[in-house]
Amino acid sequence: MKRGGRPAAFRLAARELISRLDLDAARDFAFVTWVPAGRGARDRGFDQGRELAVAVASALRLEAVPTLRRAGKDRQHMLDREMRLEADVFSVRRGLRAAHCRALLVDDVTTTGASLYFASLALKEAGVPSVEAATFARTQLRLQHHQEV
Repeated sequence: MKRGGRPAAFRLAARELISRLDLDAARDFAFVTWVPAGRGARDRGFDQGRELAVAVASALRLEAVPTLRRAGKDRQHMLDREMRLEADVFSVRRGLRAAHCRALLVDDVTTTGASLYFASLALKEAGVPSVEAATFARTQLRLQHHQEV
């Protein structure tokens, strides 16, 4: 789905994600934002997190706001958790006015949680008091010797 850049597949994924949200509570968000894709998105010409966030925002009748940019340069799938925690850093785009706002942060897949952690940290440091996250999928982590976590 990611590598194929199939917008229709992401609309279906967004509907599934929306079906798992508490819609009454979700309407209290001021805006929807996303974890920006890295270099791979530029290679594909497709930001899957943005596609999901735009669809979720539309369903909730909220604005999808591009609040973050990725400062790290490494490809995520090549890094272990420790390296992700050190390398995955985001900065907030200029002009974000979010005091007293709740933000819904959307990502397509969570592996270690590092991207969501650092994205929400950047938003909070920029003045967003409440950040909640929603992801479409979660991968299973594996320890050495292929033990499931």
